[in-house]
Amino acid sequence: MFNKVKYRLVILAWSLCASLLLSACDSVIYDQLEPCRVSVRFTYDFNMAFANRLALEAKQIDLYVFDEKGIYLSSFAGKNEPPSNDFMFGLPLKPGNYTFMALAGHDENYLPITLKPGVSTIEDVKVQIKNAANTTIEKELQPLLHGLVNNVQIKGDYEKVITVPLVKNTNKIRLVLKGRTTLAAADYRVELWAANGTTAFDNKVLSGDSVNYRPYFKNRLENGDLVFELNTLRIIEGQANRLSISSASATLINLDLNELLLETRMEGQAMSAQEYLDRQDEFSIVLIGLRPDAQNPFLGAGISVNGWIIRQQDIEDL
Repeated sequence: MFNKVKYRLVILAWSLCASLLLSACDSVIYDQLEPCRVSVRFTYDFNMAFANRLALEAKQIDLYVFDEKGIYLSSFAGKNEPPSNDFMFGLPLKPGNYTFMALAGHDENYLPITLKPGVSTIEDVKVQIKNAANTTIEKELQPLLHGLVNNVQIKGDYEKVITVPLVKNTNKIRLVLKGRTTLAAADYRVELWAANGTTAFDNKVLSGDSVNYRPYFKNRLENGDLVFELNTLRIIEGQANRLSISSASATLINLDLNELLLETRMEGQAMSAQEYLDRQDEFSIVLIGLRPDAQNPFLGAGISVNGWIIRQQDIEDL
């Protein structure tokens, strides 16, 4: 009889301990308790392949945590090494309602984000390329990805996993001048003007001075074609982005980049113009020279974007 009573007391004691452990994160007086362990998982499948490419695009991810009023609390950083599509890290968070903002690839090409815990707000976040006002960018930018999750509720889930989906903000444009010309790549001036050097916490592009993007790569191929590669940050529908190519004697193209790129969107794709611009991160634009003039064979050139013949230019010599 004594052994049975002792056995029941032991079971009761274990039950009380388990109950206390499970309810610890939900306790009203949780300030004196251990924080709940929350895991944050990152994905990048917002691309034209509709597949998670996190391992290829994100080397390090910075996560900024704000409370339910948008007050900055803390930030965490993790390196995706070895590269994995299942990258995640843990956060010691107490019960509450949070907002998570993530950035991957926010390196030395951008101004540091300086926030003061308990003082700064989410509205203070600015993702800004260095010297964005009327600056010239002639270097290759590493992939910059952004993610935002609102209303993250932590109620006491020790194994809770929060997924933060990412969107890529950097784009690459490859220009090919296909035709016989005596001019070298250095004889052409390639420029993209876009007012997209600064974005807010919600990834909206803030109005400001234009950034001048120029090629970080120029080359003449063995077949004589000229190749240029340049970057741009997030392309926004309705925003004025101008792409121009000129030589000393003529302007080959000077057009609205957005209009040109959106002409490649498939009619059957169930996505908005902005979704297409966000998913598609690489564009190949080919100017096909139609004139026998060795100096300017590209005047009146046909234009192909990502393999699609878009239009034939009709540009007069300057």
